[in-house]
Amino acid sequence: LYLAANLKAAPGARGLPGRTVFEAGGLRVGVFGLSAEANGRSLSGANARSYELTDPLEAARDAAAALRAEADVIVALSNLTPSQNARLRARVPGIDVVVGDSLPSDPDAELETVTVDDPERGPEDAPLLVTADAPAVVTHLTLRYDDIGEGRYGLGAREERLALDESIPDLPGYAPYHYEDYGVDSSQAPPLLPAARR
Repeated sequence: LYLAANLKAAPGARGLPGRTVFEAGGLRVGVFGLSAEANGRSLSGANARSYELTDPLEAARDAAAALRAEADVIVALSNLTPSQNARLRARVPGIDVVVGDSLPSDPDAELETVTVDDPERGPEDAPLLVTADAPAVVTHLTLRYDDIGEGRYGLGAREERLALDESIPDLPGYAPYHYEDYGVDSSQAPPLLPAARR
């Protein structure tokens, strides 16, 4: 399942859902996706006219507010830059965890495990944790939720980074991603640019 709350499709174009809610361990987890606006430059001609990447912070505010009514915990899946994720954390209340994918890293560095805990949170608090994957690493995130009543809850998060190698099997039924289905061109050919005006 691919989520993109800030990807807007033109009428008649196939879009992606912006958010979803699923249950895990008795917990309702609301998840929404964000894509950097700069990724719009990767769309081929016809798709560039059919899709638009909008302001991710505005889309995050809308998604978090909608999910807060349906879910216990809100998770943002973000491929924004680290500085954009920092703005997301500071400016969009109601998100519990931001799972990012942009982290400059040393491939030889030891993989860390991070554990954080907030014994009393509310729906307007800043995200407890902002994670970021590194190349050839998968992040395993474990959440603990304690309902303490009156809209308050305790939340714990454990982020464990695992080397993505042959020791981690593919999930059964995992759908492969085909970039061309979404108009992304992976060609290395130089782009065709119109002639300069004189």
